[in-house]
Amino acid sequence: MIILLKSYLKVLKSKDKKLKLFSWDEYNGGTWHIYNSVYQYTGVDKMLAGSLVLDDIDSSQKPFLYTDIDYFKLYQPNNDHYLALGYGTHGQGHEFYTMRLLSLIDGVLQDCNDCFDGEDRLVLYKARSTKGIIEYDATSKTIKYPEQIEDQNLNVMKPSGDITILHYKQGVFYKE
Repeated sequence: MIILLKSYLKVLKSKDKKLKLFSWDEYNGGTWHIYNSVYQYTGVDKMLAGSLVLDDIDSSQKPFLYTDIDYFKLYQPNNDHYLALGYGTHGQGHEFYTMRLLSLIDGVLQDCNDCFDGEDRLVLYKARSTKGIIEYDATSKTIKYPEQIEDQNLNVMKPSGDITILHYKQGVFYKE
């Protein structure tokens, strides 16, 4: 039996070909999928590599950082920013889509600070049974996603009916 690595590992390349993202499912989390991801950056005098999972932050301070995701889209809103869209699930009937705006700072690929309307990353947390993901329009440099609210009776997230739109300008996404 031949097992192909490409059937288990996703590889995304940036438009400028400097950044590659690699992500895969560890297949050890049950309904809480444990996705892992690393990057490779070749836009400087040497190749840089590192993890995209934030495991060095005290999880009691920031639980559920939503960085254990399987990346499936990589955009480049400008020359030094990379916009990564991924998927994950922590079980209990929910899933999440996450956008991270990454840039090279002091030789390390890092998340922006406060660049998604004041947040470090954009997370759409929702019930698996509802439709909708985060969408990015490269022409208008806008992000669009369905707002979610908690259904107190069912203890799940559900669409509010509103759509949030964020516009990109000077390195950040903001609501108008």
